[in-house]
Amino acid sequence: MATGNRQDLKDRVAAVARNGIRPVIGSRFAFDEGKAAFEHFAKHNVFGKVVIPNEA
Repeated sequence: MATGNRQDLKDRVAAVARNGIRPVIGSRFAFDEGKAAFEHFAKHNVFGKVVIPNEA
């Protein structure tokens, strides 16, 4: 999937912020569960975002 050029991304980010759009988080994995997160994502049966926080 292509995301477009830099200006397209800036415009998209501005529109999301301006309209208060919030992503749907479908699952969260701890940083040390990264492999399990990618395996989950690879199933292609994912609803919402898969989040791996970097909480150092």
